[in-house]
Amino acid sequence: MAESFYAVAFIAMITIACLNLTMAFKECDGYTILLQSGLSLCPLVTVEKIHIEMEPEGNEPGTISEIQLTNIFRFALRCQSVKELSFSECLLPLSPSQESINAEMISRKIKIFWQDYGYSLDLHSGDWEVDNINIIESLCSERLHIWTKDSKLQQNCTLQLLKNASNNDIPIFHLELLQSFSKANAGNIILCSGLQLSCPVSLKKLSIDTYEEGRELTETEVVGILMFAQQSQRLEELL
Repeated sequence: MAESFYAVAFIAMITIACLNLTMAFKECDGYTILLQSGLSLCPLVTVEKIHIEMEPEGNEPGTISEIQLTNIFRFALRCQSVKELSFSECLLPLSPSQESINAEMISRKIKIFWQDYGYSLDLHSGDWEVDNINIIESLCSERLHIWTKDSKLQQNCTLQLLKNASNNDIPIFHLELLQSFSKANAGNIILCSGLQLSCPVSLKKLSIDTYEEGRELTETEVVGILMFAQQSQRLEELL
């Protein structure tokens, strides 16, 4: 039914305001999008916006790799009227390579949004920038956690969120480290994944739970955690 509609829209050159792929996207080769149903979607000349909402992968949002993101960009360029491309319920590369951003995307001023975090992509630098402060405020008003079972990309996304909140003086209600604490070093916390967490200056509450039987923080670790926590200008509670 949907394919028939898009075929009619193409023939009649009817403008399609937005194509929503809600948990329907499977993969893209740059020329077509393969849907979860097994059907293929060709570029649509008259579509103006494309929104991709991914299906969860276990306990995490679906991941779109660097290669897939590049191919989606190429597909969007073949949709000659596209002005906006947005993503939700997904994890995206935090620093898309410049090779993935075609010069035509810049000349057409195509807008790219990562709605989960309120980010927009700077096509010149390849960096995700804060576009919607309200989304970050909403995320940080609830408990954020970094869990040892989170993928490295998920942890990196959380670290970037904390950094953006801190840079914009947005209060971070509660950060919880669940089995992800490895050690404290030079005022920073090193996660079990090897990633480094710097203390957000707007952090209000920090809790660290090792969940390891018999695991007790050493005096050195406690001192390191205190050095980490005192960098926050708003800290009210440390657990």
